[in-house]
Amino acid sequence: MRFGLNFFPSFRPQDSTTADYYQQCLRIAERADVLGYSSIKTVEHSFYDYGGHSPNPCVFLSAVAARTRRIRLITGAVIPAFHHPAHLGGDLAMLDNMSQGRLDAGFGRAFLPKEFEVYGVPMSESRERFEEAIGMILRLWTEERVSAKGKYWNLEDVHLMPRVV
Repeated sequence: MRFGLNFFPSFRPQDSTTADYYQQCLRIAERADVLGYSSIKTVEHSFYDYGGHSPNPCVFLSAVAARTRRIRLITGAVIPAFHHPAHLGGDLAMLDNMSQGRLDAGFGRAFLPKEFEVYGVPMSESRERFEEAIGMILRLWTEERVSAKGKYWNLEDVHLMPRVV
């Protein structure tokens, strides 16, 4: 059996500052790495007290990567519907490189109405955007140059750098 940690920010601002919460999580991550835990996971959520202090899992996991040596890093999940596939694919590839190949990328469709509203994405497009973005990201990670015309995004002769490890 393996053990991992899931950071889903659900603290009350009156109990702690966001900066203090992040520092506490980073100390826990360092200790988990030393103790042999297998993974650290965090999610992408914004605008809600419950989970909303995690708008960019790549930023948090980059800080974890800098403080650990072997523990796996998991985006559980990033939301492709809210990001251009080339940008999200590049962010994840960069994190994979910075962590020396320790990233396990997880994706999700999102379900919180306020996030869709703020980002200007109709919730009804969630599945289509998810599928289109994932297809493009996988191609960007595995093909030398990618051209693709989608319903929501287009790529024209894109060479993603850095490449995933």
